[in-house]
Amino acid sequence: MIINKETSLNDALEINKALSKVTQQFNLLEVDREKQLGEICAEQGIDVDFFIEILNIFNDSNYFPKMQLGSFPIAIIIDYLKRTHKYYLNKRLLEIEQSISLTYTNEVMRDFLQAFFMKMKQELVEHVKLEEGKLFPYINSIYNAYTNKTAFNRSEKFEGFSIDSFEASHSDEVENNIKEVRRYIIESNRTVIDLSPYRVLLNQLEVFEQELRVHALVEDQILLPKARVLESEILKNN
Repeated sequence: MIINKETSLNDALEINKALSKVTQQFNLLEVDREKQLGEICAEQGIDVDFFIEILNIFNDSNYFPKMQLGSFPIAIIIDYLKRTHKYYLNKRLLEIEQSISLTYTNEVMRDFLQAFFMKMKQELVEHVKLEEGKLFPYINSIYNAYTNKTAFNRSEKFEGFSIDSFEASHSDEVENNIKEVRRYIIESNRTVIDLSPYRVLLNQLEVFEQELRVHALVEDQILLPKARVLESEILKNN
């Protein structure tokens, strides 16, 4: 079922309870869930068309409308990516860390998972720092120069930085590591009939992997191509 503006938030969550993570990313925890998505987004200052596309992407793993997403302004796309960063650092990582500390009595497994968590957290923090400290300000700068038809002044902050240089240093390492750790947990416990002590963490890691996949798709296939077009135009006219 396709979610649209007339769908209530309650109905959307009935379609797929996992969509609650999207409502958390957009800080919609306290809204009236009986209201239609169009009304909620109008009240919260959220672009309803973009929000609905994100809901449908999470609802159907085969759904990713590149042309439609590419039509949204850069500011809306960057705002979404920033929202996901905040959600990862302030909620998702805390939940995973808590599951590791509370669930595992096996000392070897717990130590392994804690080491994995610290590495994953460090990589994610560095990823967020690079994007919010350099990539997003760079894209906003070239967008403003393009929109205002002014020269792009490459400040010391952006010296040597470009969309190509960002992509060259960019990877999906966190997502790939999560996949490997989920496989390791399952392989290491094949003799255990009841994997319930591991199910909460496995589910959290699987959901986080999906969230990172969507984040990467929006960034790599929508934001960066749009930014590259602007960058090309700006550098050509500088």
